[in-house]
Amino acid sequence: LSFWYHLHGPQIGTLRLAMRREGEETHLWSRSGTQGNRWHEAWATLSHQPGSRAQYQLLFEGLRDGYHGTMALDDVAVRPGPCWAPNYCSFEDSDCGFSPGGQGLWRRQASASGHAAWGPPTDHTTETAQGHYMVVDTSPDALPRGQTASLTSKEHRPLAQPACLTFWYHGSLRSPGTLRVYLEERGRHQVLNLSAHGGLAWRLGSVDVQAERAWRVSAGWGAPPPPPRAAWTR
Repeated sequence: LSFWYHLHGPQIGTLRLAMRREGEETHLWSRSGTQGNRWHEAWATLSHQPGSRAQYQLLFEGLRDGYHGTMALDDVAVRPGPCWAPNYCSFEDSDCGFSPGGQGLWRRQASASGHAAWGPPTDHTTETAQGHYMVVDTSPDALPRGQTASLTSKEHRPLAQPACLTFWYHGSLRSPGTLRVYLEERGRHQVLNLSAHGGLAWRLGSVDVQAERAWRVSAGWGAPPPPPRAAWTR
């Protein structure tokens, strides 16, 4: 099941998706709070026993949290096979299997949590302070010069054809250092090197990926003094 949704406003509440079958409801998906003034695509895999003749219903529920905001749905589609959502990660629900390594410690955060000492004021997906992203402190005390903070994905299956990996990254205004992207398949080789001063906006990065075997992707941020932050999202 795939669909597009729009949640925008200071008191938007929650949009919830459930499956009703034989009198029982199963929660499939939900999203709360404003998601920016844009449309977003979402997916949910519908589990249905082979050979079962039991009918089911899909329920979209809007739970109001006030009077200022709008909810909208469009392009609801059901296709055979499991969802392709794991190929996309916004870090809104989890870290998507990414694991930190090296000297620095990446973590998932939202600026609105009140615990964000550093990092962009908004994420790229929702463009709000409630949105999540992965961030690492690259201040000299946390990440000494010459050290690297790495973020590595879980293992992916071989690719039947070349693919394009895209991501958005954000660096501090005071020289964020160097972002290196590696593909790990039959060894580890660098596929992208970004060394530039930061700014107020998220920047788009992309690399071509060809992998005939299981593969991972990793991002390593090397810190010259004194960049205070770096962030990554897909």
